[in-house]
Amino acid sequence: MGRIQLKDRGGLLLGDHISCDGFSCDRPVRVQTHIHSDHMSDFDTSKANQTIVMSAETKDLLFAIYNADLPYRSNIIAAGPTEVFDVSGDQVQLVPSNHMLGSVQVKVTCSDGYKLGYSSDFFWPVGDVIQVDELIVDSTYGDPLRVRQYDQGRVIEKLSEQVCTNFHSGKSVCLIGHNGRLQMALYLVAEFIKIPIIASPKAFPLIHSYRQHGYPLPEVLNAASREAIDLLRHKTPVLALVTLNERRHLPWVDRFCKIHLTGYMSRPKDPVILYDNGDSCIAFTDHADFHGTMEYIQATGASTVWTDPRSGNAQALAEAISNQLGIRSAIVPQLHSLAWG
Repeated sequence: MGRIQLKDRGGLLLGDHISCDGFSCDRPVRVQTHIHSDHMSDFDTSKANQTIVMSAETKDLLFAIYNADLPYRSNIIAAGPTEVFDVSGDQVQLVPSNHMLGSVQVKVTCSDGYKLGYSSDFFWPVGDVIQVDELIVDSTYGDPLRVRQYDQGRVIEKLSEQVCTNFHSGKSVCLIGHNGRLQMALYLVAEFIKIPIIASPKAFPLIHSYRQHGYPLPEVLNAASREAIDLLRHKTPVLALVTLNERRHLPWVDRFCKIHLTGYMSRPKDPVILYDNGDSCIAFTDHADFHGTMEYIQATGASTVWTDPRSGNAQALAEAISNQLGIRSAIVPQLHSLAWG
């Protein structure tokens, strides 16, 4: 048994003192790797019972989303990429993962010098790969067949093309996806936008945080504001950003041309699927594909690799790591308990 375990409620345990992206009553510190909802398990419970460490960017994004009490909590701590902090003799470091604004890899150096690592979600290449003995890696593209035959430049080109084509025909366009992906898409197509931009109530608060951290986003209106409502009422052409969770609650989206930004690759040779009604789906992923995942694993230097069953195909990835890289690998052990936390 390694020193990395997955709790049945989703929290990941690194050694004896750290939990990641989930609550554990016997771990004094939780590391929050980024803000995506599948990594926010039991965050409210952690707020009351753990010190929560994250990047400065993630802290700002969480303040924007949960601004009721987080700014007043002394147990919410930001750590820079070169900062190492001590937790009961273990040394913890957060290193950018190139997934979204603020996302990090986690490295824990135990008191005996043994190094544990958690990739969390990442996009390849990663500028600075953690060096560890034992690793748990994201399995989103764990299937060896999940390989992109196009680069990210092609994806950006196709995104811009779809947006501009619809604008030139006088249509309003709605980008639909997760936070992080939406704001990055706006950043990439901003130079082509000559019409008003609105953002749904859950996408809008993050715009300011992205500006603060180096993304010069254009002016954006909150979709719930009077000015935005007037634009929608008069059917003025606009670009809208809408999160997946809000889409079904916003009926005005139905009359827009919709571009779905998905993190999953649907076809290996083309990032775009066009639908008969004029809508489209673009594989605007922020995850490494299979080859990128394998290159990342090799770069960490890990001699033991656990695959994460919470996404993708963990079994296929574990087999590929063992067979192709010659590294001991299996699905991460799960810790089942009826105890609180």
